[in-house]
Amino acid sequence: IEIDKDKDVLLKSNEFDLSYKNKTLEVNQLNFDILDKGKLKVNGFAKIDENMDIKVVGNLPVEIGSYFSPMLIEANGDIIFNIDSKGPIKSPTLNSNITFKDINLPLVTTGQKLNNVNAEFSITQNLFEIDTFYGSLDEGNFDIHGKANLKNREIEKWNLTFDAQNLPLILPERMVSYFNVNLNSKGNIDKSRLAGEIELLEGSWYEDITFSLDMLNSLNKRKRTEIKESTLNERGPLDDISLNIYVKRRSPFVVENNMAFFSLTPDIQVRGTASKPILDGRAQIEDDGIIKFLSREFTITQGTIDFVDLQKTDPELNIEATTTIKQWEITLKISENASDPNFELSSVPYEEDNDIISIILTGTKMTDQSDGASQDEILKNMLLGMASSKLQQSTGFDVIEMEMAADENNSNSITVTIGEELSRRLMAYYSIESSAEEMTQKATGEYKILDELNFNGYQTDKGEYGLELEYEREFR
Repeated sequence: IEIDKDKDVLLKSNEFDLSYKNKTLEVNQLNFDILDKGKLKVNGFAKIDENMDIKVVGNLPVEIGSYFSPMLIEANGDIIFNIDSKGPIKSPTLNSNITFKDINLPLVTTGQKLNNVNAEFSITQNLFEIDTFYGSLDEGNFDIHGKANLKNREIEKWNLTFDAQNLPLILPERMVSYFNVNLNSKGNIDKSRLAGEIELLEGSWYEDITFSLDMLNSLNKRKRTEIKESTLNERGPLDDISLNIYVKRRSPFVVENNMAFFSLTPDIQVRGTASKPILDGRAQIEDDGIIKFLSREFTITQGTIDFVDLQKTDPELNIEATTTIKQWEITLKISENASDPNFELSSVPYEEDNDIISIILTGTKMTDQSDGASQDEILKNMLLGMASSKLQQSTGFDVIEMEMAADENNSNSITVTIGEELSRRLMAYYSIESSAEEMTQKATGEYKILDELNFNGYQTDKGEYGLELEYEREFR
């Protein structure tokens, strides 16, 4: 008997002695080699509709999992088992021992690794018991112990404890945190409870936030999204697990990304159910943190995040930060729910919102630079200019420009231009102009004959072309 996969022998047996007589299957000898590392031995008998006495002994190399899942390619270690089942075929008694020995398992989704996992389980007709179960996750250690009572081959009730020290929680490109954990789960299939303490040792959130024009729209208008509660009454197993977990901290939790740098000191309790956990408490934002708004740094003077809604986890924000630009002291307030925050700007001396935004972006009021254009058009082009600068830094193009304009029918169009310096005198540009009606692509070459004299040629995807001779002279 041989089972192969990818030209490797997974399971092989050269020794077997089986017989079937008078409705009785006798296994005198059935031995398997598993990947030339593990063993499986089966012996005993089973008589149809009567009794059985089967023993299964062996050790299974964890490496065999790599043939069935790419997530287990680097896994190693052994699972050792000794299973003894005897008695009536319909309800045999069970006496088993299962051992995990030095198992190492990579966690592909987080880039972490379980190391040196060792465990011993004993299973009888009425009891499943974790005698030992310990290991490490990266540099953190964990230990699990407890038992579950069985009835009719199903779990009747359980009592399990999970302890961990310096346990890392990693969300790639988002968060890294370390915790001490002491949790206990107790109950039965109908009702259970998960309770205990989680202590934050250190942690940081570093996922960048994409700036949205909605942040500016909230300065003038509030467009709130109505949240509709589900009318379905379907329940799942997680609905029956109640939570009572206290979150403590040894060090503040640090938020550090493209828009903020500050520390949080949480004092929070997790309640509700496993399907709908509810946070109750407050996270205090320490003073002197930084919020970046429109590329300008504001210093936090006060801030709290309050979890007060017992129906959903959507904290209330109360954050205030200030900055000084020339003669203006500008205050940014962030309030209401985190899912739909409200941004407010004020200044001393007093200015209108659009002028404050202009001061933040350019250092001058919008009313001083209008040149006949609408305030909305000026503001949009300011933001597009800021985005162009960011893109130019990240892509390496010599020129990236974005411009928004409106025609006499108030139809908006946006033009994106990229350019590359081919030599000291020759530039090449490619632009796309998009409007509600059409999209136009344009290629342009610019040759600098003299410092003050340029020769330009262009062609569009619609067959249009042209030549220009451009003379520039600055008078003072």
